[in-house]
Amino acid sequence: MKTTSEILKQEFDFKANHLGLRLDDNLWQHDKWIVTINGQDFEYSTGIGHRQPAKVKWQRGMENYRGFKDEATYYLNGRFKQDKESLEVVNSKLEAMTQVKPLNIDNVLYSLVMDAQAGQEMFEDFCDNFGYDSDSRKAFDIYQACQKNAVKVRQFLNIEEASEAFQDY
Repeated sequence: MKTTSEILKQEFDFKANHLGLRLDDNLWQHDKWIVTINGQDFEYSTGIGHRQPAKVKWQRGMENYRGFKDEATYYLNGRFKQDKESLEVVNSKLEAMTQVKPLNIDNVLYSLVMDAQAGQEMFEDFCDNFGYDSDSRKAFDIYQACQKNAVKVRQFLNIEEASEAFQDY
């Protein structure tokens, strides 16, 4: 029996290009992606919880193998000073000691369908539903991005049918 991901991969042309680990203006550590589904490009981000310790094979003379895994886990789960300089150091350690998990098409489609649905609402309803201030410029930019993605998603997917299919996701 095929998994949902296997079925979706057959139905859609799905590619994910990892752009690297980033730190945004709000000090959010995340991996940035460009995802292409049936010729439509989308920006996509995953938090560092979607990383895992790098696979390192033990070699002769590698006495610190366990320490490497412990340190990688520390950088994934540790609490750090929330300033740009500290988090940039953490990001460089994460890049060296962890690897990103491959994207899963069903998670990406689910996120895009949710964004597309949000883009179909009136701006005031969008703000109420997501806890934004309707006077916020940032909220309006996010709303417009959802609308833009909705147009692209409609090129390859019926949003209403997809949201029904993802209802229990």
